[in-house]
Amino acid sequence: MNKFRTYAIVGSAVIGLAISVSLLAAPASSGLLTNKEALALAMSAKTPADHAKLQKHFLALAVRYDTEATDHTGLAEAERKNPNPGSHFPGSASRRAEHCDRLSASFKEAAKDAREVASEHEKMATAPK
Repeated sequence: MNKFRTYAIVGSAVIGLAISVSLLAAPASSGLLTNKEALALAMSAKTPADHAKLQKHFLALAVRYDTEATDHTGLAEAERKNPNPGSHFPGSASRRAEHCDRLSASFKEAAKDAREVASEHEKMATAPK
């Protein structure tokens, strides 16, 4: 395998891990739950308060995803403006920019999905009994 391709793969994995860790390390005050807490609550939610808590979680998650999308859009623009091959990890600037564009699009879609889930929990939280 090409040495630069190896660096690009390792670099991408490190970036993905850093994003995952940053998404999971949210303060409790933001409304975000841990993955384990969100799953447990989603499986047991019965009360309007449960659904309101899940709604808050998914709205906070959507905001986090929107921020990541914006950040990656900026990174893509920076790569296109300054295509220094050694700036982040080996490879062409256009490939790095495309990578950031794909991440941005994925985060935008994830934010949209999180808002849809939040909307469903809002309906369940406010449904007449």
